Amino acid sequence: MQQSPCDWDAFQNLAAAHTGDLAERQERLRRALVRGRPFSGVPARRYSWSEDIVQEIITAVVHVADELADLRLRESDGRGALWAATRGLQVAREAEQLWRQRFRAHALLGEERELEAATRSMEAILLDLGYAMEAETSDTLRLLQMAKR
Repeated sequence: MQQSPCDWDAFQNLAAAHTGDLAERQERLRRALVRGRPFSGVPARRYSWSEDIVQEIITAVVHVADELADLRLRESDGRGALWAATRGLQVAREAEQLWRQRFRAHALLGEERELEAATRSMEAILLDLGYAMEAETSDTLRLLQMAKR
């Protein structure tokens, strides 16, 4: 039986390719990022068998988005970091590591209002989901506030 290639296969190949060239690695990670949550818009009961795969995809996308945002921040590219974090948050809005990257990007860009709005958005999502803010997120926000002074 011949297998048909799918987006998940393409994502895995792009994300796994390691080269010594940082620019090429960043481009591969950028192209690997997807839009939206897997199987969104499809009735859950129709693909109930896929829940494990969906969680695997979400975890991988969050990891790639976090890695790309981190690489972009190290190069002082706030816009690139913001793009990566936002793309990842489209897949997993509760992923606090991506919110932290988003906060750092806004701070790097000097976007205080956007940082405050992002903080409120994350807090609302966490409240809606019944989650408490991670200590690392609180620490990040506190450090960004201190750096602003």
